[in-house]
Amino acid sequence: MRQSLNAEQRNKSTRSAMRMLRASGKLPGVVYGQDRNAISVSVSTKEIQKQLRTGRTELIDLNVEGAGKIPVMLAEVQKDGYSGELLHIDFQQVAMDLPIRMKVPIEYTGTAPGVKAGGILQIQETSIEIEGLPAAIPPSIEVNISSMELGGKLFAGELALPEGITLLAPEDQLLAS
Repeated sequence: MRQSLNAEQRNKSTRSAMRMLRASGKLPGVVYGQDRNAISVSVSTKEIQKQLRTGRTELIDLNVEGAGKIPVMLAEVQKDGYSGELLHIDFQQVAMDLPIRMKVPIEYTGTAPGVKAGGILQIQETSIEIEGLPAAIPPSIEVNISSMELGGKLFAGELALPEGITLLAPEDQLLAS
């Protein structure tokens, strides 16, 4: 099930209006895409923080007041370099019938027998680049490392990808050893 997020259109773009918006718990943002003009929006800062904490890349149904439901992905999040406070967010509209490229997080599960025998698991990659229709892109790719012995290696070509998803990373890219 896709995540849904509510947004309100905004028309003021002055610094003071942005500060007041952030102070009220809202985050200014913009929705852009190939078949629409950019829409200035505001969303709940709390909801965006929750989305960012998961680290997952998911398709979001953005319910924009006055513009309807728009399928989007997080494109960019701007933060204050000193405090880490969220300042602005960009949403990119996606066409549900066109493939998109994106990096998806890798979730390593299980315990490698090589680690139990005294080895150290070295994670080389925490995300992998894939391509597919937006509805088919998984929020993350789960990899079970329970079969990795001492000296074992896991390569990108060994990943079990969902149907309709293409691996864009080189098949010999080392993920974990």
